[in-house]
Amino acid sequence: MPVFTLDSTTISLCLSQFPWARYRKRKGAIKLHTLLDHDGCLPCYVSLSDGKWHDVRFAKNPENGLPKLPPDSILTMDRGYIDFNWLYSLHCNGTTFIIRSKSNMNYDDLGQHKKLPKNRKILADQVIELSNEYKYEDYPESLRLIRIFDSKSKKTIEVLTNNFKLSALKKAELYKGRWEIEEFFKWIKQHLKIKTFIGTSENAVYTQVWIAMIVYLLLSFIKFQKKYSYSLLELKRVLKEIVWEHRSLFEILKVNFSDLFKLKNTPIQEAFY
Repeated sequence: MPVFTLDSTTISLCLSQFPWARYRKRKGAIKLHTLLDHDGCLPCYVSLSDGKWHDVRFAKNPENGLPKLPPDSILTMDRGYIDFNWLYSLHCNGTTFIIRSKSNMNYDDLGQHKKLPKNRKILADQVIELSNEYKYEDYPESLRLIRIFDSKSKKTIEVLTNNFKLSALKKAELYKGRWEIEEFFKWIKQHLKIKTFIGTSENAVYTQVWIAMIVYLLLSFIKFQKKYSYSLLELKRVLKEIVWEHRSLFEILKVNFSDLFKLKNTPIQEAFY
């Protein structure tokens, strides 16, 4: 079952220099919407919008071109994508969704789904139905509510899903894997320079973001093609050093880095004439 994560990140902009990107009264921003494929941690869909677009409203709009997922795929999301009408459309298309629920959600408890595992992280595994007036219009079928204890934050997380086959512990692991997209956003912001922009026009900003996405994909492709054992950051540093030199990147990547460090630390012998 292929696993995807849908999320967005806000790129802050100075409103005085980027007046076209008005987000709030005194703030400017754009949003980077991404569908991440966990098989290789690669973005399979990326789109830019102004900061005012709400996550679920952007995902529901067919004009934005969010692709349909393959059958039996798993989609993990944060609570910003709670819209039961849209979630039901995913359910009808055969997509398994795992999404964090909101604290003010009204529902009827239909009982325990299965016997709880011995793992202390799973606090509850219930079958529920929505109990508000939109119950039959938005999501007329049952849902599964899993309560998870996060040992790092010491908080309880409630997760909704339409899958009744996978174990609660597996669902907790899948939702925890959603953190990969946060690492992706953090990486491109820190190392691909999309927090500071060369131009101030809308076209210049969007172009710089697209170039950053192209660079990330090229680095990932080179790392996969050459079976590069070091991180993407190390590969980026190597590429930065030789980008203006007439040297083969692929040949350099074949050299063991420990051998390069030995050569660098070896003192140069003095020549006597």
